[in-house]
Amino acid sequence: MRKIPYQFVETLEVFPRILALIFTIILGTFLCSSSMAGITDIDAFLEMCPTDDPIFEQLTIDFALMKNGVWIDPTELTCTSPVSKLPIEEWTDELIFYQTIRTMYYMDFGQTEHLPWTSLSLYDWMRKLVNGARIEDGVIGGSCCSRIDGRTVFLFGSSDEFGRDFDRSWRGILHNLSFYAHERRHSDPDDPGHTRTVCCDGPACDQEYNEANLGGYGVSFWLLKQWATRQIDLGGCGDIVGRLSTLASDGNGVFRTRFCTNIPVPTVFDMNGPECGAGTFEDRRGLTGMWYDPALDGEGFNFIVDGSRWVVIYYGYSASGERLWLISGVYYDEIQAGKTVVLNMYEYLGGTFDSPKPGTDAVLPWGSVTIQFDNCSAGKIQMFGVDGEKMSEIVPLITAGVTCENIELTE
Repeated sequence: MRKIPYQFVETLEVFPRILALIFTIILGTFLCSSSMAGITDIDAFLEMCPTDDPIFEQLTIDFALMKNGVWIDPTELTCTSPVSKLPIEEWTDELIFYQTIRTMYYMDFGQTEHLPWTSLSLYDWMRKLVNGARIEDGVIGGSCCSRIDGRTVFLFGSSDEFGRDFDRSWRGILHNLSFYAHERRHSDPDDPGHTRTVCCDGPACDQEYNEANLGGYGVSFWLLKQWATRQIDLGGCGDIVGRLSTLASDGNGVFRTRFCTNIPVPTVFDMNGPECGAGTFEDRRGLTGMWYDPALDGEGFNFIVDGSRWVVIYYGYSASGERLWLISGVYYDEIQAGKTVVLNMYEYLGGTFDSPKPGTDAVLPWGSVTIQFDNCSAGKIQMFGVDGEKMSEIVPLITAGVTCENIELTE
């Protein structure tokens, strides 16, 4: 059963005022969708709790989790987006594990034949031979693999508050991901394994860096190289050059030293980074109104700004052709041109014309929406949820008549 998080309560409180601002979109006959591949903004992506993602149940089926000898019931895990605002005591080892697996799922979504050691995507390769993990207090590092209750699991240690706080960020999650892939590589029949000699900087090393047969450290270095050079692009704006520099430095400084022979050349990242920027709207109320994608005429979005709060409503159709009405949680932060915002979306249903269902009885979690305004008159929306995935290029249809010009771009 889909449960309603506490953060949605405020949306319900302002709902009567929202209703007064809603217009009816002319109903169309057709709902198009286009597949969303990969991660378009790693920072925004990681603000969503793994439990809020519609694929969370599938992640828990593919990868069971044990902590200190007890299997975790994933239905008991709770998390309230955005992750950056979550109290550190609530950002647990279990949530971090599934956030890392979730990142792995989307990172190279739909791709094949791009990893040197497998023809599969990273996620499909991971679950082919490993279907669980075990977290133990007091363990340093990790190992792979053991059989527990019919599952093949790898082991790693729990984290303190400093470590868990680090694991809110892209750097922490990507290091976890490279570590999981390193350990998973050891379960492959053709894994060259480690050599425990003094030929490199560390207690264990790969004998050589050979992309035709990468070992565990080779897999880690290769992944960091792909992220730093954007061969596997994690998108985003902001200080993306700083992120690429950090990934290259991590690969060159940590993993490049773990080979006895054929040491890889240092990774060089793109100093220019992508062309993107962010700007502040002088009056974000100018975004209030009805927006739609001309290529998807027959559905639309209503953006409503109430002081410092912002809510999104979607009108369209479900995958089965029924009318679909979604409403977001409340967004508080500043809206910027070029900045990606991720919001949870909820389906509003139930009741009749004479007896509508009130409050929390009428809403169910549906999925998420990723929004980016390019300027006052254009934006992009990606939807991912119960009814599928789609991308829309939106323009205003009717606005509140408040100007939002004079955008000051920031580099």
